[in-house]
Amino acid sequence: EILNMTLDTLFRLVDKQLNEIWVYMLNNLYAPIALKEAKFDMLTSNPPWIAMRYIENKNYQDWVKEEVLSYGLLTSDQVKLFTHMEIATLFFDKSADLYLSQNGVIAFVMPRSILTGAFHHASFRQFNKPKMKLIKILDCEDVSPLFNVPSCALIAVLGEETRYPVLATRYKGQLERKNCKLNEATQQLKAEDYMYEPPTIGLKKSYYHDVVKQGATIVPRNLWFIDFKVHPILGIDASKPAIKTSGESIKEAKDQWKNVSLEGSVESDFIYATLLGGDIVPFGFTKLRPIVIPVKKLTRQYRLLDVEELRSAGYVGMAEWLNDAQKAWEKYATERSRIDNPRIIQWVNYRNKLVDQNPSKRYILLYNTSGTDLVSCVLDKQSLQGFKVQKAEIKPVGFIADAKTYFYETDHEDEVYYLCAILNSAIINEEIKPLQTKGLFGERDIHRRPFMLPIPRFDPGNPTHLKLAELSKICHEKVAKVKFTRKSVAGLRKQAREAIKEELKEIDTIVSQILKV
Repeated sequence: EILNMTLDTLFRLVDKQLNEIWVYMLNNLYAPIALKEAKFDMLTSNPPWIAMRYIENKNYQDWVKEEVLSYGLLTSDQVKLFTHMEIATLFFDKSADLYLSQNGVIAFVMPRSILTGAFHHASFRQFNKPKMKLIKILDCEDVSPLFNVPSCALIAVLGEETRYPVLATRYKGQLERKNCKLNEATQQLKAEDYMYEPPTIGLKKSYYHDVVKQGATIVPRNLWFIDFKVHPILGIDASKPAIKTSGESIKEAKDQWKNVSLEGSVESDFIYATLLGGDIVPFGFTKLRPIVIPVKKLTRQYRLLDVEELRSAGYVGMAEWLNDAQKAWEKYATERSRIDNPRIIQWVNYRNKLVDQNPSKRYILLYNTSGTDLVSCVLDKQSLQGFKVQKAEIKPVGFIADAKTYFYETDHEDEVYYLCAILNSAIINEEIKPLQTKGLFGERDIHRRPFMLPIPRFDPGNPTHLKLAELSKICHEKVAKVKFTRKSVAGLRKQAREAIKEELKEIDTIVSQILKV
C-alpha cells in the first residue's frame, strides 16, 4: 500500500513536470524490488568497490555489518576486520541470492585482493551462502591501464560447491588507452592459464601472531604531532616548551584538517616519541617524532586524562591544548566519528590501542603496517634520544607506538633482536608477498602476515637464535652510524641495507634454514 501511494505521488510529479529527477528515482527504487520477484539465468556487473571504513553514513554501515554477518563473510568475533571488509563481496553474494536462478551464472568484476591472503576475504572464497561453484577466474593484475587497484573477474554457478584448484586465465599487456574496445584489447594482451588455489600459509602460524599489536590511532596528526617553537631571545623552556602543530602533519592532512593548527606551551610530562612506518629502515630509523599526548604512566599501561582532570592536577598547558583539540574535533570530524567518539581522547585511544601499551617493558620491536617491503627495528625505551632544540634537549617521557606500525614489547633483549633479524630478512619479505593485498603501486598491507609463517618462539638455549640476535645488534650499530643522504623512503632503506649487506646475507641463510624454505 505504501509503495502504491508513493508511486502515485511520483507519477503526479512527473505529469506536472515539477521535477524530472523522479524518473530516475522510480528506476532506482522500484527496479530492484520488481526484479527480485523474477530469477535470472545470468548476472553480470562491476559492483561498487569500497572498504567499510570509507562508508560515512553510520546507519548504512550498521546495515552492511548485519548483512556481512548474515552471509557469513565475517563472524562476530572478527570485529577488527570489519573496517577492511570489501563491500563488493557482499554485492556478489547478495545479488546471487536475490536475483539468480538455480544453476544460473554470475560474472562480476572484483578487486583482485579477494584472491590474496587478505583475512577478511577467506570466508568469501568458500562461496557457502548462497552455495556457488567458482568455475573460472579472469586475472587482470598485469593489465595496464585498467583500474586504480589490480582487478579480476569471477564466474560462478549457483547451487554447486566450490572445489579448488580453479581454472584461471592471466592476462598481461599494456593497453594503448583506457576503456579500449574488446577487439583492440585482445590484440594487445597475452593470455595464459593456471590453476588457482587460495593461499594456505598461516595454518601453522607463529606464537607471535597473536601477541604483536597495532599501534594507537594518533590522528588527526595536526592535533598530536608537534614542532618546538623557540623564542628569539628567551630560547625554550625545557620543562614547559612552546609547541605548535607539526608542519609536516599539516601538509599530509586530509582536506577538512588542512587549516587546523594548534599552538601553546605544554608541560614536558606529556611529550612522547613515536615513529611512523616510513621512518623505519632495516635495523634502525631516520628520526623520532615528538608528539603531545594527555596520558600518564601506570605500572603496566597508560592512563588518559581529560581536560578537567588535567586542570585539577595543575597541568594547565596540556589542558588548554586538549581543549583546543576537542573544539577542532567537534568542528571538523565526520558525523559518524563524533557520534562514536564524542571526546577526542576516545578516538586517539580507539580500541584501547594507546592505554594498553606497556611503559614498563624496556624493549619494543617495531615494523611497518603497510608497504611493498617489510622493515623492522628495535628501540630501547630506557635510552631514547632527546629532541634537540638549539642548545636545549627535551627528553621524551616515553615511546608510544603509532597505528602505522605493529609492535612487540618485552624485557628480553635477545628475543627482540632475534625477531628483528628475522623480519628484516629477504626470505620473510618474499614469503609474505602472495599474502599481501595490492594497490596501484604494488603490495601494501603487511599487518600480522609475517607471523602467519611458522617463525619459532625465541629460545635462549638455541645457539642459532642467539646468533641472529647478535647479528641484529651489529646491524643496529652500523645503521645508527649511517649518515642518510637520500630523500625517498625506498632510497633511505636501500642506503641502510648497503651498510649491512654482509650481515644480511648471513641472516638470510639462517632464516632460510629455520623456516626450511
